[in-house]
Amino acid sequence: QALSLRGLMGNFAMHLKTPALRTSFALAFLLMGSFVAVFNYIGFRLAAPPFGLSSTVIGLLFTVYLLGSYSASKAGSMVDRIGARRVVQIGIGAMLLGIAALATSSLPIVVLGLALLAVGFFAAHAAASGQVGLRAEGAKAQAASLYLCAYYLGSGVLGYAGGALWEHAGWLALMAGVTAAVLISAALTRRW
Repeated sequence: QALSLRGLMGNFAMHLKTPALRTSFALAFLLMGSFVAVFNYIGFRLAAPPFGLSSTVIGLLFTVYLLGSYSASKAGSMVDRIGARRVVQIGIGAMLLGIAALATSSLPIVVLGLALLAVGFFAAHAAASGQVGLRAEGAKAQAASLYLCAYYLGSGVLGYAGGALWEHAGWLALMAGVTAAVLISAALTRRW
């Protein structure tokens, strides 16, 4: 397709008028933003009492991302069996369990919470992003670019907002904010 500002804007407008795509973009914003908000600030929490972990140990906890990579690969086969909406809902459920675990002061439970958050997020993201090209009527690459724009915008906006919650109200306030975003995502999947 020839590069044309009018054509680009028309395609973006077409995608934004499609309810299923708008929901996908909102899911990208909310879920990625929630994930980033937790992982941006968990290190500060784990360095402080009662945990007092070193930077090395905190860095090693980020290996839970590997579990997320595994769950993303499994999400594709699950979509074929039970559908994308159901996979996203299962991922959101795992994220919510992870957030609940992260609100505790038990290190093993916090590590489990990080793992559940990673597994749930990557499964939900894999299923949701895979639907964008299927649901776009045309200009599929531009639909995918809108999804990624929402994804990274969520990372920046909610990642920053999470920091404000952490700094001014503490860890439980951050967990409450992330929970609210993930619950909104759950509600959105019901209409998706």
